[in-house]
Amino acid sequence: MIEVIDVEGANVIGVRVQGKIQKDEMLKALDTVKGALDDMETVNIYAEVDEFEGFEVQAFLHDMRVALPNALRFRKEAVVTNQESLKKWIYFSNLIWLGGQAKVFSTDNRDAAIEWVQHPA
Repeated sequence: MIEVIDVEGANVIGVRVQGKIQKDEMLKALDTVKGALDDMETVNIYAEVDEFEGFEVQAFLHDMRVALPNALRFRKEAVVTNQESLKKWIYFSNLIWLGGQAKVFSTDNRDAAIEWVQHPA
């Protein structure tokens, strides 16, 4: 499941993820992302992730169709999770993500994650 959540910040999109992300949920979330990209030069992502189990294939493909052509426009991603495997994935993504930075925060540090993602890179 992925759903858009309210997070303060002019260029911040918030999402909550739990379990496996399905295509219809992804399309709904991507509508919000595409709208933000239409209105803003850069976008930051705040994600609360609990028990992430992956993507349905079609959900992943739709995500890549938006993310890849706009990769340089995503500056920061704050990921709030206690899931160890996801922390390792975020570390790896920082090695290949040009122009942006992802940072992991424990669930006890949600406020710090929001503060970090709200400020320009």
